[in-house]
Amino acid sequence: MIYAAGKDLEILSKHFLKLKKDNFEFQDCSFAGVNSSAVGSFCKYGDIHYLIYEENEKQEIDKIISKTGLSNIPFGACTYKF
Repeated sequence: MIYAAGKDLEILSKHFLKLKKDNFEFQDCSFAGVNSSAVGSFCKYGDIHYLIYEENEKQEIDKIISKTGLSNIPFGACTYKF
């Protein structure tokens, strides 16, 4: 179990993303927030996938994502971008 927040989380995420996209056989690595109903993972295309099990938390996460440069793509629509 690894705990990270703030700048540490940003750095850790970059490393996991690079490992995943550069090494097809790198095992899946899921992540979740403390006391969160959401679980996320990076796919081989560099996208972040997440499952959210509580509607209230989904609405909050959707608000946060809308303020970033991230976009919501349909399931199965990942493509190689690098």
